Amino acid sequence: MSNSRDLGYYIKRTMLILKDEGFISIFKHAKRKVVNQILYKIPQDTSNDPNIYDVSVIIPVYNAASFTKACIEKLYASANAAHYEVLVIDNGSTDETEELLKEEKQKRPDFSYFRMAENLGFSGGVNFGFLNAKGRYIIILNNDTLVTPGWIDQLIGAFKKDELIGIVSPITNFVGEGPQVDKHAVGIDKSRIDEYAALIKDRGITFESHRLVFFCVALRREVIDQLGLMDTGYVKGNFEDDDYCARAIMAGFKLAIANSAFVYHYGSMTFKENKIFHDDFMDRNRKRFYPKVQNLSLTLKPARQLSDKSNVSIVLRTLNRPFLLKKALTSLANQTFRDFEVVLVNDGGEDVSDLVSFYQKYFQIQYIHHEQSKGRTPALNVGVTHSKGRWVGFLDDDDILFPWHLELLHQYLTSQKDCRLAYTNYNRSIFRTNQDEYAFVIQGVEPWSYDKKDLWVSNHTPIHTWLLAQDSFEKVGLFDETMQMLEDFEFLIRLSNITDFLHVDRVSCDYRFYLDGLNSTVNQRTKTLEALRFIYAKHQIDDPEINKKRESELEGLQLQIKTIEKINEEYAQNPENSDEYQRKMLSRILGIS
Repeated sequence: MSNSRDLGYYIKRTMLILKDEGFISIFKHAKRKVVNQILYKIPQDTSNDPNIYDVSVIIPVYNAASFTKACIEKLYASANAAHYEVLVIDNGSTDETEELLKEEKQKRPDFSYFRMAENLGFSGGVNFGFLNAKGRYIIILNNDTLVTPGWIDQLIGAFKKDELIGIVSPITNFVGEGPQVDKHAVGIDKSRIDEYAALIKDRGITFESHRLVFFCVALRREVIDQLGLMDTGYVKGNFEDDDYCARAIMAGFKLAIANSAFVYHYGSMTFKENKIFHDDFMDRNRKRFYPKVQNLSLTLKPARQLSDKSNVSIVLRTLNRPFLLKKALTSLANQTFRDFEVVLVNDGGEDVSDLVSFYQKYFQIQYIHHEQSKGRTPALNVGVTHSKGRWVGFLDDDDILFPWHLELLHQYLTSQKDCRLAYTNYNRSIFRTNQDEYAFVIQGVEPWSYDKKDLWVSNHTPIHTWLLAQDSFEKVGLFDETMQMLEDFEFLIRLSNITDFLHVDRVSCDYRFYLDGLNSTVNQRTKTLEALRFIYAKHQIDDPEINKKRESELEGLQLQIKTIEKINEEYAQNPENSDEYQRKMLSRILGIS
């Protein structure tokens, strides 16, 4: 670092690391910095150097030479006033990429070509670029993209809107899903992209709550200084961008979309050209990402005083599972949205005042302790009646919210005038109980797009995926206390009579499924069957299609129970039967592995 950085910079950086990761991590960061400077020659800060680049553009490539050529040609054709360098990281391509890039290096100013001896993957290639880039701003650009005039200026200009913005993305025609996709650009012919970019040059920026797809993003140098390199533990180009965004948010940076910058994206050309089926790697990366996010350090942000009918209340039920409750409370402490309270209802279990005292440093807690259990649903209603927030969310002690959960739901819900409830996607995890640490299998759940008729048949979204208006309870009443299972499903049916639901197509929480054994699973599914019959009887409907689907739902559940009972009979007599095998069989039957 140059002497231009004053003592305040080092103090701020040290405090940020301490805040997120503790004293040990400070040593790790310092050690990493020294090692990286020795081994990888990380460029020193040259803020006062008149010859330094404003921007470094990093392009990781592997084969797909024709796309790389088109990308580079369009990049230089769309040059603007920004002083930038281009670094192409070749992950050991086996086609004509090497010859192409050697030629480009001969004729292009400020062009660097690095050929890796082996394929380092997307993260590894980007990391090499981080270590060799000289720019004050760093842009990651996929080789299956075509930029447009002014794109760099528009991206870098977004940083000037808010000093806390750490990562910026342009809009595009394709990234799979998410707000980076401009609906007006979907299907646009690549011959018209410059024309389209000219039409949108004054759109400004919007803020994104938790993640950006790294097909093209710009980062402040300070973000890389703070977070370090990308996690290379992800395989074949999935989740490493989610990981880096989550870390950036936890460090206090904001994410933004420059709506005035357009970059055309073919989409997954490296995979297609090399016949790589990235779905094969999604599960592995998912299993790495979500546990990692759950274990991010506490964000040391102060609680804020709630006034009546202001912002968010989270109703949290617990009963004799303090080791799980701690994980749930930690996930709340990690929320990027801070204006919330927690209404913790301990329904007749051991006192958890010690946990309440600890977590009150991070958010407000109303602690309600029932000496005798009133039941799951009455406990839920007690929490609702004590809530002060304009919006109400839910969490049980055995589930987890990811850091962006509340911000994401609050952002979407408050943007809709007539919607009372928004919900997100979720992951499902399988656990073995009676242990402090659980070996689990994580399963991505197929997203459910709201359909009222479908809702009247099946419960598609757990209660902790919701955020709803407090006055909804005035309109349709509280949860039915005669029910101890599926009370949330029955409530949704009533609520659907006065409002539609907003589906936010992002994973924001983890729903945990606990297997105590075959017998307990049979009992649970039997109670679910009884609850479902009760709901159907309570909410009868004169619709043959819905009634037919309801019959099928009941039949399917009955078949599950019979199948589990059969497995129980077969393997209860087998002394060599393992709990792990039972778990796998159950998860296969229940469709959750």
